Amino acid sequence: MGLQLINTGIDGLDRLLGGGIPKGSTVLVSGPPGAGKTVVSLEYTFKRAKNGERVLFVSTCELLYNINRFASSMSFFDLDLVKIGINLDYYGSKEEGGFVEFWDYSLGPVMDEQFAGDIFDAIQEKVSLHKIDHLVIDSISAINMFIGNEAEKRKKLLLFMGWASRSGCTTILTTDTDPGTEQSLTDGIINLGRDGVSMRTIDISKLRGQRHMSGRYLYTIDRDGMHVLLPGLSERPPEDAVKTGIADLDANIGGMGRGSTWHFNVSDASAEKILKDALEHVKADVKITFSDASSDAAVREKAELASDGIIDVWNSGGYVLFQVKKAPYAQSFEPFIMKQQDGKIRLIQL
Repeated sequence: MGLQLINTGIDGLDRLLGGGIPKGSTVLVSGPPGAGKTVVSLEYTFKRAKNGERVLFVSTCELLYNINRFASSMSFFDLDLVKIGINLDYYGSKEEGGFVEFWDYSLGPVMDEQFAGDIFDAIQEKVSLHKIDHLVIDSISAINMFIGNEAEKRKKLLLFMGWASRSGCTTILTTDTDPGTEQSLTDGIINLGRDGVSMRTIDISKLRGQRHMSGRYLYTIDRDGMHVLLPGLSERPPEDAVKTGIADLDANIGGMGRGSTWHFNVSDASAEKILKDALEHVKADVKITFSDASSDAAVREKAELASDGIIDVWNSGGYVLFQVKKAPYAQSFEPFIMKQQDGKIRLIQL
């Protein structure tokens, strides 16, 4: 039986995750200030609550007033789902229906170092008392400032994450700093970053028990939340697209449009011959050009600019690597290992 997956509801993210987050996992969302970690956390929070589940959102960086003011500007915010912690303590947790409970643990109201170190105990008590399904801590970095040395921090985090996993509670942690202790202890890591000045990037570097997409992808953020942008102009290639006969390649690009031009940069002579033989049948409908390691750079660049699709094939330490660099309908730009098995070309995902 496969793992039960939690759908984040975030546009494009579940696809990168291979369908979602395994239930009961602890996932770290890492990135610099302004990357959108709080947006991702809040969007996950409200979409799970709208699904009828109970979410505890612990803010350690911002006052609760600021968090609520920011969250209320987003389209996924639903005031009817927000419950005040003291009311839950008084009336007890609801037997049915989802809710969001916000808990303010920012550095403004918390100044006692001894109390700060006991936050994990307090969180466990709240999760158990209110039958919480999802825990979000934004961010873990502020808590770590109050927890002794590295050994003590690792011990407390290990005990807490072990408890969260056993309780069945799915946990999202955010951090502004480079993942340290958390990196080895969490089940998954979602990295948010930047490519240049303006482009936001996301990659999944770890997700235990789940096959996920690798590579860096672009994303945007607006009042509707995060949108992961997958490559390609469209998800639907032309109905009369020519199939290459390489099943794994066709699954990615959907075939080559009739009359289109495709260029292969191939630095491995054996691989070039295999590809030319395999693609011989498409030459009547598709123009295919090749260049190798000895080709003039200017000529290669001109061929690429004139092509609708570009594929790189190169040798690395005995492996032949295959990567779609450009394609109108590509599903991913991830590298694959290229092999010939039983007379057919196979692309094996790394």
